[in-house]
Amino acid sequence: MPAGGEYLWRAFHRLSLRRSSNGFGANALSWPDIDAFVRLSGVALEPWEIEIIEHLDVLFLTQQAKEREQS
Repeated sequence: MPAGGEYLWRAFHRLSLRRSSNGFGANALSWPDIDAFVRLSGVALEPWEIEIIEHLDVLFLTQQAKEREQS
């Protein structure tokens, strides 16, 4: 994570710990998930920050799928 972006990693990590599953693996973080996080945590996120969290989520889900394929 680039210097100064740690707070976005922490936000993503907190969201990720609460993600749902569909029985085949983790679900993507949803808009309601992000909205609830912002409202309940008091962490104000700008649209570009949400976009970065969404990109982190894609990377996370891609890695999870690769790991499932290998096992």
